Amino acid sequence: MGNKGTKILAVVLSGILVMGCVASSVYAEENKKSDNPESNVTNASDSESVVDEILDKDVADAKSEGLYKDETVYVIAGAGGEVDKVIVSNWIKNNTGSMTISDATKLKDIVNVKGDETYTMNGDGMCVWDAKGHDIYYQGTADKAVPVDIKVSYKLDGASIAPEDLAGKSGKVTIRFDYTNNEYKMEKIDGKEEKIYVPFAMLTGTLMDNEIFSNIEVTNGKIVNQGETTIVTGLSFPGLQESLNLSGEDFEIPNYVEITADAKNFEMKNTVTVATSSLFDDFDTSKFDLDSLKDDMDKLKDGMQKLLDGSSELYDGIATLLDKSYDLVVGIRKLTEGAEKLRIGAQRLDDGTANLQDGAAQLAAGINQLKAGTESLSAGTSDLAEGYTVLQEGIYSASQSVGTMGMALKSLSAGGDSLHEDVEKILQDAGVDNPHKALVLSAIDDYTDNVDALASEVESGAGDVNALVDGAAEVSQGIAKLNAGAQEIDVNVGLLQTGAGGVYDGTRQIKSGTSELADGAEQLYKGLMEIDDNMPALIEGIEKLKDGAMELSDGLQKFNDEGISKITDLVDGDLGNASSRIKAVVDVAKSYKSFSGLGTGMDGETKLVYKTEEIKKPENNN
Repeated sequence: MGNKGTKILAVVLSGILVMGCVASSVYAEENKKSDNPESNVTNASDSESVVDEILDKDVADAKSEGLYKDETVYVIAGAGGEVDKVIVSNWIKNNTGSMTISDATKLKDIVNVKGDETYTMNGDGMCVWDAKGHDIYYQGTADKAVPVDIKVSYKLDGASIAPEDLAGKSGKVTIRFDYTNNEYKMEKIDGKEEKIYVPFAMLTGTLMDNEIFSNIEVTNGKIVNQGETTIVTGLSFPGLQESLNLSGEDFEIPNYVEITADAKNFEMKNTVTVATSSLFDDFDTSKFDLDSLKDDMDKLKDGMQKLLDGSSELYDGIATLLDKSYDLVVGIRKLTEGAEKLRIGAQRLDDGTANLQDGAAQLAAGINQLKAGTESLSAGTSDLAEGYTVLQEGIYSASQSVGTMGMALKSLSAGGDSLHEDVEKILQDAGVDNPHKALVLSAIDDYTDNVDALASEVESGAGDVNALVDGAAEVSQGIAKLNAGAQEIDVNVGLLQTGAGGVYDGTRQIKSGTSELADGAEQLYKGLMEIDDNMPALIEGIEKLKDGAMELSDGLQKFNDEGISKITDLVDGDLGNASSRIKAVVDVAKSYKSFSGLGTGMDGETKLVYKTEEIKKPENNN
């Protein structure tokens, strides 16, 4: 396909095909080969499972409420594509549960491959099956020409060569698959009869041994390297370009597949090609509106322009981001330095709160001891008050006794004086005047003097007792104040004790918080350090992103110039003239339902599987 030519229509028509399915099915087909070359296509269930994998679809019963024939045509061909044998496998889906099924067929050697139902041929050439309500699976062979011919040609170092001569050779090989579409219908296009080909999609695949082949390339296809082997698939639409009457100068729909590779001791496995026209089954031509398509193209142009504008803005934005990223590096560096200071401060704070917690614990313990002392002090002042009460009563009694004693001594003193006078008078009256008189009077005087002396002492003691009473009153007041103070101290120490407990609990909570703060500061520092370490990679990534945005912008511009613009030009030009042809192509595709024939009122679809023979190098060629 020309590199400058737009391939969008081919993409539209083939976009729903997954060439990877072809690759996996080719791989599966290779792995289950037997010694009998035909045994790989004569088992209906195995063969059709491969085809279903390739097409990634299953013809469900719901597709038709009546009888439905699902047909697979197996074309066994030589290495050059020449047809050796055509085997047809049919699955008639008996959705109606019919007891008999009449099937139009041109096959020979018909065999029921799954079940014991039998058939007879009636006079109208119909194959009538005794279905008994079952589905029918049968095979047969066909003599009629296949709808698409495949020609496989080979070159070695640029020179044409027969496949059997290529075996065992080494050099640059080219393998080309050319497809000739023989199936068409005459359709009236703008009042003129035109040849419209059934739009077969041809999917070709093969496995290439990586020990034999290298530098493998394929046109119109896909390559998947599996390690020991490489799966190669290609896609073409033979006859479609002619049906659509499109110019090949700027627009080319592929009708061939070409594989090139460097070969060493050339040999090649089978190739498998699947042909189907069912891609157009769900295409509703009644909704085909060229005006709407042109409107959509206008929207596509507008959208592309916005995309181009957006890519330019993206580049400018990334350039700005790159400039700001350098400022970000500086900011991250400063933030990291601040985080380091925060980490150190948080650790110091955590250590300080640990010391504070220890001090609070000691304070609480000391206050607990003080509380015990204040309780003892309060109890002691209460005992002191009680003792003072007893002392005060004793002092009062002593004061009373001293007063009584003083009065008694005064009476004794007066009695002594009176006794002196009485005794002296009695002795004098008695005429006693001798030394004994003097002794008696002296003794009385001594007694009186002693009583007076004792009275003086008692009087003096009474003063002391009165002073003691006055002092006891002051002591009483002091003891009352002391008792009140001790009780107040005890209450306040109790409050202090409660507060000290709260302080200790608070320091524990603070310690928990400062520990979390220290851990968080540590994690913040490490995280910022990691960010700081990764900033060079970020800058490098943004630089690459900037380069990528430039490439994206350039690529979008190229895509617009070489792709979108050509599509819109095509819609305005060739495609606009091909609208009726597209409808005809779809109608022809939908009308092709069977290769071997359909019974009256029966619906169906068909697909073809081409298989070329292997090319083996001579046994003596290593």
